Amino acid sequence: MSTASDGGQQSWGGQPPEYGQPPEYGQPGYTAAPGAGSNGIAVGALVLGLLSVPLGIIVLGGPLGLIAVILGFVGVSRARTMGGAGQGMAITGIVSGVLGILVAGVIFFLVGSVFTFFNSEEGQDTLEQIQSEVEAELGETAAP
Repeated sequence: MSTASDGGQQSWGGQPPEYGQPPEYGQPGYTAAPGAGSNGIAVGALVLGLLSVPLGIIVLGGPLGLIAVILGFVGVSRARTMGGAGQGMAITGIVSGVLGILVAGVIFFLVGSVFTFFNSEEGQDTLEQIQSEVEAELGETAAP
């Protein structure tokens, strides 16, 4: 083993073993590094949160977004105990879940307002006016 004082390269634990040979005693083995683990709740929050945004258009995103927000907060709490594993996914799940709830709420409000308007007397008058204009336009184009 050469050292830095005699001009050679410094060796850290010798040469790696040949392919297929176990390491000799005293040499470092090649094993997978221990992972921090997976935060499945954070993954669930992320998936449900991302699904809640486009599904907010059919108002299904509201309940999915609510579940994503709840799972996201649980995922953030679990990430703190796991050394930060999945914290970003959990936060993204919370944000996208809230966005899905907002999209679903806006769509629900707009659809409800349209139905309320057209069921009112003013809405019925508007529909009759549109119908008469369409009939007049069709009459003008059909007449030679």
